[in-house]
Parts: sequence; C-alpha cells; structure tokens
Amino acid sequence: MQLFISLSVMIVLAAAETSLWNYTLPSTAELNGWVAGNSAFVALSSSESLTVLSAETGDVLWTNTAKYSPPAFTPRNDIIVAATIQSMNAFDAKSGTRMWSKNMVLPRTDIAPVITADGTVIVYFTNSGYGCGMNITDGRPLWINPSLLCKSTLARITAAPSGDTVFVSCVDNGFFAVAGRTGNILWNATSFVAVYHSVVVDRKVLVLSSTSSSPPLNCNLAALDVDTGSSLWVSYLDHHSWTSPAQGLKGQVFAVTSYEIASFNTSSLLAVRIKDGFVVSQNAIPLSSNAIVAYDGITVLGSNGTVAAYQGGDCIWSMSTPTQGMVSQQPIVLNTQRTRVLWADTYGSLGVIQLP
Repeated sequence: MQLFISLSVMIVLAAAETSLWNYTLPSTAELNGWVAGNSAFVALSSSESLTVLSAETGDVLWTNTAKYSPPAFTPRNDIIVAATIQSMNAFDAKSGTRMWSKNMVLPRTDIAPVITADGTVIVYFTNSGYGCGMNITDGRPLWINPSLLCKSTLARITAAPSGDTVFVSCVDNGFFAVAGRTGNILWNATSFVAVYHSVVVDRKVLVLSSTSSSPPLNCNLAALDVDTGSSLWVSYLDHHSWTSPAQGLKGQVFAVTSYEIASFNTSSLLAVRIKDGFVVSQNAIPLSSNAIVAYDGITVLGSNGTVAAYQGGDCIWSMSTPTQGMVSQQPIVLNTQRTRVLWADTYGSLGVIQLP
C-alpha cells in the first residue's frame, strides 16, 4: 500500500483538540514494533532504520540505518537503546551519536527492551526466550536467567515506577517480579492462565489476564501486592481484551473489552476502582479498540483508522488517521498535563494530538 504524509485530519465532532503533526514512514519501510515517546523525542524503528523525531514539531532529528527492535528511553530521556539481531546499542537521544554497541546472543527484535526506573539496567529477551540484564552505562552483561523463559510473541516487560524491579509476563510461563540488577525472581504469580498486560498503580500491580486457554477467551483484571505478588482482588470482565489497562484520575483504572455478536464486533469501556476492583461503570462503545489512555475522566481510544475520546459512553471527539491503519499501540501521553498524546498505526503513520 502506498503510504503518504498528510497534514490534515478529519474532525468528526467540532472540538478544541488539535492535530499538531503527522509523520509517515517511507513506502518501502514497515514499522517494527511499538513507538516510544516523551516530552522531547519520539523514536520509532522500522524494517530500514531507527528514526528519532522532535516531539514538538515532528521534524526528523536523526536516522540510523539498520533493522532495530522497538526502542526504549532512559528515565531522563537522554539515551535511547535498541537491539539488532546481533547487538544492543545505546544512542545519545539528541544527536544520534552511538555511545556503545555490544554483541549479544541473538537478541529478540520483536519485543522492546526495558530500562529500569532507576536508569541503571536494560532488561531484554534473547531469541531463545531467556531474560537477560545489562548495564546501561557501558553495555556490560549482568545476568541471564533461564527460569525466565518467554517464547510467546505476546511476552512483555514492564518497569516498576521506582527502583530496579521489572515485571515480566511470559504469557505461557508465569508472571514474574524480577530484580533488574541481579535477575533474581522476587515472586511469581502462577494462578493465571496467561497475563497479557500489567501496570503498576498505587502499589498494586494490575494485570490483565485470560481466564481460559481456549475460546471463549474471557479476561479478568486482577490486583497483586507489588512487594509479594499476593492477590488483592479480581474483577471479571466477561469478554476478551487485548488492551493494557490505563490509569485515570479519581482512583480508577480503565479497560476495554471486545466481543462478537452475530459476526459484529463491539466493545465496552469499563471504569474499575483501584482500591477494591469494583466496576464503577460499563458503557458500550461502537468500535473495537486495541489502545487506550486515560486523562481527567476522559479516555482516548485507538481503533481501525480512528482515534477517539470518550467521556463515559459518549464520544466527545473523533478523528481519522491519514493511512487508516489500525491504531494498535497504546497512545502515549507526552506531557505532565496529560493533554498531548502520541498515536501510531500499523501502516507506519503516527502523530501528536493536543487535547482540550
């Protein structure tokens, strides 16, 4: 499909949101995994290169030609790390200068490496599925743990909000809390069939998991103690969801479930109380969503060719993406006011929206 750059979007409802910029990969390139972003930079990897844009303007700051894994930023947003099939690489985020490159044992390039919240360790998967850690300063190997065997393409690593702990979802082999500096397993939650996403909120690890290994693949949202992994509550969501839960304000977390009725896909938007898992509200929404982010009581959803905002079950604005691709990545909030959101679709088109 021919890709193109569009500087305009279709606003379905008159609102004060603004499309600040759009960018589309060259037609010869394919987006490789997720896009990373912060208040200064947006980084994306493709089948041809690692590209860094200005988060303010969308201008290309630098490009490094090679096929890289999805990128990751250090907490200070000054270093970008990404893997090729042979090496892990660290770049100065502003200039693109390569700081170091270390040969590795066939690192996975389909899953993003993760940097611990204290900015000291890179945690990643090898192509064989083993979890590994390396020093962020010089790329020195720190550990490899064969017990962290994660072969699923849906495996994920999430950094805790502070310290060096990371949470590893192996989907088909457990959900682990791991010490980033040593690779030691702190705890393992074994009561789930499969964990697809996790987010840490108010010292709780909220995990979105499947309740069965065969269709219908219904899901639940569960809360675990961040220190011990003990179960605090479970909220059954009735239908399946591939969407990471998103923290909102007022002590709530949002989730989207999808289901099929007479060959028609529809979705529900749920608000769940973080304290006890009580479902505060559930509203039907007319799109099957794969991405969600929440701010100030409003949820921003990405679906097939659309980015939309909902307040409760009401759509308050909607826009079409330039290439009409599936917005399959969770939108990224780029500023502390939670009003500037980065979206990306499967066709290699991305952009930033200023919310009202």
